[in-house]
Amino acid sequence: MALLIYAGHLGAQQVTTPTADKPATKRVAFAQSCFWSGEMKLGQIDGVVRTEAGFFKGREVTLVEYAPERVALEDLARQAKRAGVADTVYLDGGSQGSLAEVRTGSPLDGTYRKAPADDQKKQIEGTPLPPPAQCGAGHESERFRTRRPS
Repeated sequence: MALLIYAGHLGAQQVTTPTADKPATKRVAFAQSCFWSGEMKLGQIDGVVRTEAGFFKGREVTLVEYAPERVALEDLARQAKRAGVADTVYLDGGSQGSLAEVRTGSPLDGTYRKAPADDQKKQIEGTPLPPPAQCGAGHESERFRTRRPS
């Protein structure tokens, strides 16, 4: 399994090479107020293979690797929206189809930054979820964020 350093180099919808024990996967990023809850909730969706906390366009995002033969992008986005972790969906420039129920943002590019290791998998490891008002304040990677207007 390859480590994902910068999603922009790989592309949000890039297909991985399938093997006998690992089917092809694609990637997409979901913006939400707290990537810890994004990792937890998106990781519970059938067909999601891997999640990663990160930052894109001043937002906390969860980069999702998913198996399209198990969950279509439209279904994944719909489930993420229902779970409250899909304020915006970031695809690569070559993605096709529309996501009628969720807002799509600019294409995922090289400005995506993976959050530090200390910010990865907090919910999956059982770390208590902070209240929404505190969620971004507790992340060590605050320097990657840009201030949102009040």
